[in-house]
Amino acid sequence: MKIYEFKNEEKERENLLNYLKTVEWSAAKNLYKAISNNEIKEKFGKDGKIFYAVNDGQIMGFFTLVNQDYIKLPQYDRFIAMVWVDPLFRGRGYARDFIAYAEKESKLDQIHIISQHKGLYEKMGYKLIDSFTDSIHDVDYLYEKNLK
Repeated sequence: MKIYEFKNEEKERENLLNYLKTVEWSAAKNLYKAISNNEIKEKFGKDGKIFYAVNDGQIMGFFTLVNQDYIKLPQYDRFIAMVWVDPLFRGRGYARDFIAYAEKESKLDQIHIISQHKGLYEKMGYKLIDSFTDSIHDVDYLYEKNLK
């Protein structure tokens, strides 16, 4: 597996957009729109970055670093978001690899994740600091991790 930062080069853009079209997840559709409309910084913030992983020439997942996620929390800056592992590659610890890579690439002392999943990110050293019931899911959780 190799992880790449999306640089919006023509062939890379075409490959990632073609892959995103196949993903049945609303976040992937939002990512597709942001790339298609050249609105990466507008949608993900001034520090927004997109990463994708490839194994034997096949995209196997993606994730982002964003200034704000789908719940706007201006008191926090920088979130790991849109973590997706293709179903063909699940169950092998790749989500953990994606998170670790994003943490390193962030170059921050502290990072956050908003997710509807409880119990997953705690295993990666994240602390649950808040929950929300008025969002797009029944319950969303805010996690924080000190990286230094």
